[in-house]
Formats: sequence, structure tokens, C-alpha cells
Amino acid sequence: MKLDVTILGFLVASSWDHGVVSTYKEYPTKSGIKMWVDPATPTDRQQCTNSRGRTWELVMSDEFNEPGRDFRPGKDHIWTSLEKPDGVNGALELYSHNMTSTKCDDDGTCYFYIKVVDDPQTIRTYNMYLNPPAFQNVEFYYRAAMVQSWNKFCFQGGMLEVRSQLPGAVSKKSGNPDLKDGPNSRVKTVGYYPTWPGRGAPEIDVLEGNGLDVSSSLQIAPGMPMDFRMFPPESVDCVYTANCRTPGANHPGVPTALYDKRGHKSWYQGLRYGPSPFCKPDPSKVQDYKTVYNTMKSGITKNTCGVDNCPASKDGNAEVSLIDGVGPGYWGINQNGSCYPMINGYTGAYLCDPDNQHESCAKPRPDDQPKSNIMDPFNYQIDAISSNWHLHLGAYLDYVVYQVEWVTGMNGYVRWMLEGHPLFEITAEAFSKVPQDKAKSNPEKIMLEEPMYMIMNVALSSSWVFLMLEEPMYMIMNVALSPLQIQASPAVVDYVRLYQDLGDDRDADNLMQLSCDPPSHPTREWILGHIDEYQDWDSPVKDVAGGAYCTIDDDCTIGTSNSTPAIRLTTGQCEKSRCKCTHGDSWGGPRCTTAMRGTQYGASKTTVTGFGPPMELAIAMAALVVLLTTLSVWQSNKKEAAEARARAKAVAMTVTKPLQVPSPNDGIGPAKVDYNRNFVERV
Repeated sequence: MKLDVTILGFLVASSWDHGVVSTYKEYPTKSGIKMWVDPATPTDRQQCTNSRGRTWELVMSDEFNEPGRDFRPGKDHIWTSLEKPDGVNGALELYSHNMTSTKCDDDGTCYFYIKVVDDPQTIRTYNMYLNPPAFQNVEFYYRAAMVQSWNKFCFQGGMLEVRSQLPGAVSKKSGNPDLKDGPNSRVKTVGYYPTWPGRGAPEIDVLEGNGLDVSSSLQIAPGMPMDFRMFPPESVDCVYTANCRTPGANHPGVPTALYDKRGHKSWYQGLRYGPSPFCKPDPSKVQDYKTVYNTMKSGITKNTCGVDNCPASKDGNAEVSLIDGVGPGYWGINQNGSCYPMINGYTGAYLCDPDNQHESCAKPRPDDQPKSNIMDPFNYQIDAISSNWHLHLGAYLDYVVYQVEWVTGMNGYVRWMLEGHPLFEITAEAFSKVPQDKAKSNPEKIMLEEPMYMIMNVALSSSWVFLMLEEPMYMIMNVALSPLQIQASPAVVDYVRLYQDLGDDRDADNLMQLSCDPPSHPTREWILGHIDEYQDWDSPVKDVAGGAYCTIDDDCTIGTSNSTPAIRLTTGQCEKSRCKCTHGDSWGGPRCTTAMRGTQYGASKTTVTGFGPPMELAIAMAALVVLLTTLSVWQSNKKEAAEARARAKAVAMTVTKPLQVPSPNDGIGPAKVDYNRNFVERV
């Protein structure tokens, strides 16, 4: 599901980490439901036990149980769709708002989807990498979608869980030859399955792949210098099949003697790889722990990895020890011949501005070409730490739970799991204790800690070629298809859930928080100061007040304060199972529990709701208003009573003697009109 956190290709990506801390605070709801939790999440899924044995709490969920969700800007409390052309990986599709929604089948199963349709278009776009930069016409052939939680929902640390069925041609009429071997067989025929490429750093890819494999990856910068990387191959393509003839170009640390000549280790050390238990065992891939361990200890002599001389991951620096210290099984050893993750041949890229002339740039600017000065100069290495693990056919036939566990800090790690079984883990030590030379030229890094947001998209690229298939397709999260693979079985997401450690005994650098603008990495003021760089006419930045799912009104309003238990301030209500803020200009957030104020930013005069006074001040002001109102009413009543007494006294003073009984000789009868006025009632 830019932990930039990609789902099916579920990607988690980082928010911009610039700006000044904005002082605001979220307040609990009256009912106690958490701000980002879907009330439809089952009660037995409100907690989980992490890989280290700690109990983590559910802090966010989306069950996608309502059909026809609208993800256009300003419509949904978590997700926002985009309207723009895709500009990476040789993309052939446009992203559109109307290509994504939610759907419920007749059996009651509901899910998120992205659909793809034929739609040839010529789009005029601005290309900053042309020299000079200019508009150009670009051909697109399909329409798909991207949905993201940017600047709405972000998190630092946690266990992200996605239940999904991958897209592929797996019906009987598809002709897929893999079907005959059953759901636990390895997928083999790549033409019946799409691919899901990644995005950019820093990111954690929850789920991406090439149809046969799923890639678990983390991208980080600054990357390692050339002397700490694998030896350059004779061709770029051979690294992906590990058949390079150049010594040292296939696997890090292999052969051992060649890498030892450098005088230091190379690449990241101690990466942990574990087996997938869902594939049928292959006897030819079974490994013996002692054999592999002893070979690594004495030194790997071949230029390629095999069953007997390397870890199953084909990573010469991999961890080889009991999984989690207790087993069963060993990191790096394929003891039963199951599907096993292997190190990815792609280890990163060197990124440059268009004017850069560094030799490592993909296209250094020639000397005879003038500078465009279109952007500030930059050049740096980005490292991709990644493994590919083979899929079993069941991932295309039914739902499977994909998980990534992310903890920040010096004791942090990122662990990828399939139904709770560990497949790949990167520890913070791999970043902080990197191989080093005497000049200490290899930069030490820390575990990723930027606030991450989620991306779900479908991309179609000219880089992959597959079969033409016949079924309607709904795709998800960073899914890239070939130009021919435009129809396949549905790819669906049943739910997205996030758990975090809310204990008070965490390490100080174990952040575990929800915010796109946390004090540790403030972003809000930077974004607001550059708002026009984050939007255009088709994809504007719009705040959403309310929108979270609810069952009662108390899910959508703030609770009472301990200091003012008698004060009840209603900030929202539950209408048609969604929170609606009753004072949209004053209270916002998905459950109407954030004090807001409106401010215009940028040349476009975009009104972005900010955060108003602290709740304590708001409650104090409310209490003061109530007190002053009470005093005013009391004073008014007191004044009216005094006036009434004065009137009564005046009337009483007009009666100076008692009424006389008339004499028969008076000829004047007694008063018979307005009888009651003859008696004065004491006030």
C-alpha cells in the first residue's frame, strides 16, 4: 500500500521536510474512536503483535466498504486522485479522476480499484530536461489513475497491512498454463501477469514487482561511492540475470578474494532474507546451513552464486543466523526449497540536474551545449536496497495479506512480511555501520524517519510487453502494464490498516506518530509558502473538513475537557455514515476535531485552512462566554424584578383610604368595572 510509503506497488513516500513547525493539536473524539480508524474494522483487528513481541494499536484503517467513493480533490478525507500525464518509466497513460473508485460485488465483497481504458491523446507538456527547456507534444494511449494521501495522512513508523488480490489473467478461458499446477505453484508465464515498478527516494515499497516476482525495497540517499558498490559490468542488462562475465559484477561480495583486495567490505552488510512458505518445495533449491556457512567463512571462489556456495538470496554479505534468534530456520538459507527472496540487480541511480556534467549522470551535458539554468544544480547517488521474491499462483487467485513493519531510530528496522512470515529485513545498523575506508568516504546514514504518505496508481509502460487478454481490469497502486496488457482479471484491495506502538517505554528516537507536519520534520509552512508548486488547475490543493466514517454523532465531535467537564461543544455530526463538520470554517479534520482558520497562499490565492487556537484556549473562551451570558441574564432578571416592584409600589400609593360602602342616599352604585384593579397584590 512515496513506508514517498507504494501498494501493488503499494508505495509509501516521504513528505517534504522543510519549513517551520505549525503549532496545532488534534483532540480526541467524544466517542473515543481514533481519528483515522474506520469503524468497520473488526473488533479483533484493533491490535496486533509485532515481530519483536510488542502489542501495537490500530491507528488508521480504510475498509473500502462504501461503493462509489469519489477521490477528486476536496472529496475524500484520506485519498486524492490526480489529473495529469505520467512522466516516468516511459509511461503511456494519463492519470484521471474518473478512473478510480470503490466497488461492491453482489456477494457483498467491497474493494478499491483503478481501471484502465484505451484513450489515445496528444498532450503538450513542458520538458525541463530539454535544452533549451520547451513544450513538446507527447503521445499517450491509455487512461488510468493515481491516488495518494499526500498532505492528508502521513505517518512515521508502524506496521502497514494491505489485503490484496493481484491482477493477472487467471480465468479458465485465459489459457494461462500455470493454472494446471494449483495455487501453491510458482508463477512462470510472465505474459499473464503485469508489473509494478517503483518511484523514487526516499521510499519504502510495500508491494511492487514484475509479474513473477514481488520486490521489497527501500531507497535512500546519499548512496555509497563507486568503490563500495559492485564492480561495473560489461553491460547493464547482465546484472538482472546474474550472468555477467566481469568478475565481481553479479553479486556483492562475490567472489570473496576480489572484494577483499579493496581493503574494506562493499555494499550493505547483514541484510536478512527469509523463505515464503506458500510455494511448493523444489528439491533442487534445498540448502544445508552448515555447507553454506562454511563456504562463506572460507571464501566464495566462483563469480556466481549457487545452492552450495552462497545464501539463497545470492547476497554474499547476507545475515546467516537463526531467524529472530530462535528459528525455525535460518536467515539466508532455503532449507525446504520454497520461493526465496533474492537480491535485486538494481541498486540505485545517479541523479542530476539537466546542466550537470558529472561523469556518473545518465546524460551529462556536453561542453558545446549551453546551460539551461532551469533549476538549481544537484547530483547525488541514490541507493536501492531491494530483494525480489517469487510469487505463488494463489496471489492471483485470492486475497493475500502483505505487510511492512517500520521502526525509526538507532534500533529501527524495516521488515517485509507475507501473512506474517518474514521475507526481507533491513536494520538501522546496516545504515549506520557501513563499510568504510581510511578516508571515511562512505556516508553513514540513519533509518528512514521522514513522514511517509501512501500512493496507489496504475502505470502502463512501453518497457514491458505482455499478451492481449480479454477480461475487464481494475488495478491498484503503482501497477505498471505493458501497452498490450490492457485487460486482465481484477486487482483489488480489500483494506489498508496501520498499527503503531503507543507504549510510553519506546526509545526516544522511535517516533511512531501520525502527521504530515510533525515537529521532527515540519513541512506545512514550506508547502503553504510554495503552494503553487504543488497544484495546477486540474489537481488543486483542497482541504477536506470531515468525511471520516462514523456510526454516531459522538464519532464526529470533540470530547469534554477534564478541566471543564460541564462544557459541551458540538463540532460535527454523523450524516449518512460520514462525519460532517457543523462549523466548517472553524473545525476540520476527518472527525471535526481540529480548530481551523482560513488563509490565502500563492499567486493563485488558494485558501488553505490552517489551525486555530489551542483547544484549552477555545474551551476557556467558551466557558467565559457561558459565564458572561449567565451573569447578563441574571442581571437582566434582577433589573426586571426591581422595575416590577417599583411599579407595584406606585400603584399601591394611589390607594390612600379604604373603599366606602355607599349610602342608600348617595345614589351612586358600587364600582362593577375592572374589579380586579381595585386590589393591589403585594409583590
